[in-house]
Amino acid sequence: NGLIDVAAPIYIGGRNLGNLFTGQFFFEPPDMDYFRRQAEEFGFDREEYLKALSAVPVFSREHVKLHMNFLLRLAQVVGETGQARLQLLELNAELARHKSHLEELVAERTAELETAREAAEAANKAKSYFLANMSHELRTPMTAILGYSQLLQRDSSLKKDQRRFLETINRSGEHL
Repeated sequence: NGLIDVAAPIYIGGRNLGNLFTGQFFFEPPDMDYFRRQAEEFGFDREEYLKALSAVPVFSREHVKLHMNFLLRLAQVVGETGQARLQLLELNAELARHKSHLEELVAERTAELETAREAAEAANKAKSYFLANMSHELRTPMTAILGYSQLLQRDSSLKKDQRRFLETINRSGEHL
């Protein structure tokens, strides 16, 4: 009957996401006698049917091709933009997950460092306490040893070897 419908698939990213349909039209003026007979054959209201057909536009094939190409490109751009937006949303969600995980790692590491700092401070205090006590424990007898070795060095009756032994005791004690 010359009445044309055009449909074209819309492919985005290699996937058929839908189809683009146009309304009906003619490539050339319709044969109104044909449509009068069709109205009678199917029991349509002839005047209304012919009136509706007279509103159907007549386009050239080139005109339809240009419009369809434009509409397909437009649909593809809209689809690709939507697809890019979805990818952006997915990437933002993934970035948020990574950020949250990183914040958890930083919190864990901070807690570990705080525990290590507290342990180091406790070890430092223990070391200081130990050294203070050991220093006292060593200094008291060492003072006595040095005092007696110095007194003994004043003794003129000491033999040369004994004096050398006392000098070694005194030097080692001073060193300690």
